[in-house]
Amino acid sequence: MSDFELALSRLKRWADSPVEFAQDLWPDTKLEPWQLEFLEAIAKNDRVAVRSGHGVGKTAALVIAMLWWLLTRAPNALVLVTANSQDQLRDNNWAEARRWIGRLPGPLKEAFDISSDHIKLKGFEGCFATARTASRENPEALQGLHSEFVMIQCDEASGIDDIVFEVGAGSLSTPGAKLLLTGNPTRHSGYFYDAFHRLRHRFHTMRVSSESVPRARGHIEDIIAKYGLESNAYRVRVLGEFPTADDEAVIPVELVEAAKERQVEKINSIMPVWGLDVARFGNCKTALCKRHCNWLPKDGIKWWAKRDTMEVAGLVMHEYEETDKKDLPAQIYVDAIGLGAGVADRLRELGLPAVAINVGEMASGKERFVNLRAELWWRAREWLEQRQSRLENEELGGQLTTATYSFTSTGKIRIESKEQMLARGIPSPDIADAFILTFSGADRRREHDRYDKPKRRSGESAWVI
Repeated sequence: MSDFELALSRLKRWADSPVEFAQDLWPDTKLEPWQLEFLEAIAKNDRVAVRSGHGVGKTAALVIAMLWWLLTRAPNALVLVTANSQDQLRDNNWAEARRWIGRLPGPLKEAFDISSDHIKLKGFEGCFATARTASRENPEALQGLHSEFVMIQCDEASGIDDIVFEVGAGSLSTPGAKLLLTGNPTRHSGYFYDAFHRLRHRFHTMRVSSESVPRARGHIEDIIAKYGLESNAYRVRVLGEFPTADDEAVIPVELVEAAKERQVEKINSIMPVWGLDVARFGNCKTALCKRHCNWLPKDGIKWWAKRDTMEVAGLVMHEYEETDKKDLPAQIYVDAIGLGAGVADRLRELGLPAVAINVGEMASGKERFVNLRAELWWRAREWLEQRQSRLENEELGGQLTTATYSFTSTGKIRIESKEQMLARGIPSPDIADAFILTFSGADRRREHDRYDKPKRRSGESAWVI
């Protein structure tokens, strides 16, 4: 009997056992214990929610569930795979599906037709998986699902807006439909959070720590070194626990996570702005942040260690020279406490639009904030709260969630200092401090003729306007 004929003979048995399905079709692959538990759970429960750390193999588990559903429920099986960004679906879920289908026995492998947003079982018009982005702007992702057998997979479910689940309530309540929620537990509210709390009686719930999955342990030491064992980053990205300090964190984890993959149009009518935090001691880094209004690109952060003021000025000058005219900053805000004052002076001498900022000075909102530093951190928080921004730099995102705030006896907001963060084992947030400096002034609309690069005089190394 061929592999294909053997597979067909086992379809009926596989219908009730996704574990046997996986073990028979991919015999050379050893699944993690939690993946086996997950597959057993979806066979017995219509609603399953899994919160996990990074790298545990949840996308692979979802793909196996998808293929099990399509092959054992044909010809009328539908799988909807949704996440909060098209990048997540294309680069993770669909790419993983291609890998697992590619390892099926030959005839079964050829039975699937894969496009950018569909995986179809050939010969069965109504048997397919489809990918849809779920967002506040596109809340209809879960609507209009019509099939005898429906499975809905919500990956990175913590980042999916509640309105998506509200609009898709009809599909979620279809008798026999399976709903699978997976993701990192990034926030204290929302449908994913409710699945483990208020709605727990309706879900089979699981928690998967990266510590329990050997192949996922590679990033653990990095998380500890960058953010500390007591940080929300460790709880969310390693332990698979919901954050506990959102009430104290200046910028909650969920705001940063949501901004990482948000699909927004870059605002080009506003000029970019740069922030420069100059290292003052020890292992701190000098950091330069280049924010494009509502966008912080992956390459929008530069940093240097153990450089003197003249070197820093030269490095920033080089970055300015290498920047396209359309991306030149309206202002470069430099933290003027300590060494930064000299750097700001030198940059102005070189003709750059540098502005010295003393974050220890009184805030414009003096009734609300202890100092300007606290106000700038809060402006950064509000930038993310508007949910119209995208933040692509991973290291910046991690640093933004580490700082906490408190209130003085007069009710003013105070942000913990770098020294206080170092005392509790959190590395100095140099990149985050450079980022908050970009909120030191008002947005400036483009006026191309006003902001040309300074011109070098023939034979001179200095720059002048």
